[in-house]
Amino acid sequence: MANFSNDLPCAPAFIEGFSKRVLVRVARNSGWVGDDARTTKEALVLYIHRKGMDVGQFKAYAEQPESPGNGGNSPGGDNSQGDQPGDSPAPGDQPGDQPGDQPGEQGEQGEQGEQGEQAKADAAEAEADAEQAEADAEQAKADAEAQAKAEGDNSPEAEEARLERALEALKRQRRERARQELEQARKEREEKREQEKQKQEKREQEKQDRKDSENSAPLRHPVFGKVKALVEAGVNVLLVGPAGTGKTTLAHHVAQDLGREFGAIHCSAGMSESHLLGYLLPLGDNGQFTFTPATFARLYGTDNSLFLMDELDAADANTLLVMNGALANGALHIPQNPLAPSIQRGKNSSTMAAANTFGSGGDYTYAGRAPLDAATTDRYYAVYVDYDARVEARMAGAAMPKVKTWKAHKLDAATVQAECERYLAWVTAVRAAVTKLGLHRVVSTRWVQKGVAAMRAGITPADVRVDMLASWTNDERARVDATISHEVK
Repeated sequence: MANFSNDLPCAPAFIEGFSKRVLVRVARNSGWVGDDARTTKEALVLYIHRKGMDVGQFKAYAEQPESPGNGGNSPGGDNSQGDQPGDSPAPGDQPGDQPGDQPGEQGEQGEQGEQGEQAKADAAEAEADAEQAEADAEQAKADAEAQAKAEGDNSPEAEEARLERALEALKRQRRERARQELEQARKEREEKREQEKQKQEKREQEKQDRKDSENSAPLRHPVFGKVKALVEAGVNVLLVGPAGTGKTTLAHHVAQDLGREFGAIHCSAGMSESHLLGYLLPLGDNGQFTFTPATFARLYGTDNSLFLMDELDAADANTLLVMNGALANGALHIPQNPLAPSIQRGKNSSTMAAANTFGSGGDYTYAGRAPLDAATTDRYYAVYVDYDARVEARMAGAAMPKVKTWKAHKLDAATVQAECERYLAWVTAVRAAVTKLGLHRVVSTRWVQKGVAAMRAGITPADVRVDMLASWTNDERARVDATISHEVK
């Protein structure tokens, strides 16, 4: 136990600093025989104070095992029972309580068998409590002496009144501490609610930022990656789909992403060869005719360029034949330019086309379309372009839907080579079936050329087969499929 003055009187503030269990032991050892279960801590404080013991006696009682009797073991020869907490107006035991009359007395007798270890633990607790309360006790002593000196009255009634005031002060202190604790808890709850509010606002802002980013970032069509891969592989791509699906925009995005100069022409039945090749115009000295190349001719011979034949199925089929050599053979012939009658294709110069049909001619929906020559369509790899729901959602300010975008396959080189060989066998079987069934379809060597290039560009073998037959009718596909053997499918 800590060293403190043993002659220091046990003021209420000092006694209050100990646990009720310690106070019960001190009261028992000083002669109290009441019911500790029904007696309040305030009554025990009043009882111990009225005993008039000093700190030394309190220390001895606290360290001594709890007495089951009437205080005969009290140190210092104090064998009188003294006032019991029940004798005062304070709440506690009823007058006349005797040892053994209360249920608590029986439990106290049973505890004597545990006196050794329990006494040590209680002594340690008393020591800790004493150290914490020592400063308060000294202050209480000084306050009590000053008050007594000021009042000049040491009568029992005055001392009782001072004790009551001290107890009331302790109660007020406890109430103030409880109020402060409640206020602190309230502040902590408010801070926690504010933090949660800020976190929620941050999450909402991040969600809005993502939505704004999605709505402001340029969208790429779901088949953009597929088309870009084909263009990079040197394949002429024909975009086929309904009106307004973004085919022209898709071609422009491919050119932007590849860093290529972009040009386009919107085909019609009145388009002539000069719209594609160029003109002899009297622009020279004295009206001399000079050749002015068209945009297609100029970009065809320019490195890193991409030209779009928009509305291809609206053009005259004969006019388009002038491009066939340029699309397949790497050179564009221009008879109007005697100084340079041939233009070689530039490095990374690509040609794309867009149409609403596969070249089968007009219908009630697209009445201005003309059938395309098979020699023209055979030079293109057709990719179907459907509507992009994300574009429509952005226009309406709605939530951005999830769409499936094209992803390249992850086949290794050996697997791709094996698939290319299987694809060759499939093309050969399809050609034989077309001949056998008498279908008006062309299965040329270009099927092998563009199909192999597509697989090596990341398009799956299954998708390549679907794309090759995209312009065919369901009946034609079914008849060919029933004709070729299972091994090459």
